[in-house]
Amino acid sequence: MDALVDLVIEEPGLFLVGAAGNTAEAIALAQLHTPEVVLIDLEATDISAARIAREINKQMPNARLVALSSYDDVASVRRTIDAGFHRYVSKTSDVADLLMILLEDHVCLAQ
Repeated sequence: MDALVDLVIEEPGLFLVGAAGNTAEAIALAQLHTPEVVLIDLEATDISAARIAREINKQMPNARLVALSSYDDVASVRRTIDAGFHRYVSKTSDVADLLMILLEDHVCLAQ
């Protein structure tokens, strides 16, 4: 998680409102700060992607949910998108790809 935090903090145009150690904390932080983009590491969660998306979308329907996962097969990506995430990034992707997606989704809502 520290690497993701550092990545976001160092990127101009992105502002980190919080980093959570578990899903409940992530949902509480998202409710408190109402971020435009929520990045969730699916392997670091203790509940399903569908439940995460449902909880965050219920509280913040305008937030863009970005899933980060080491699984990059078509079926995993489809399940995550169907669950309610807006974007999916593989952990095998280049860091620049992740930043581009975070910036695109941030800019999309800021306009």
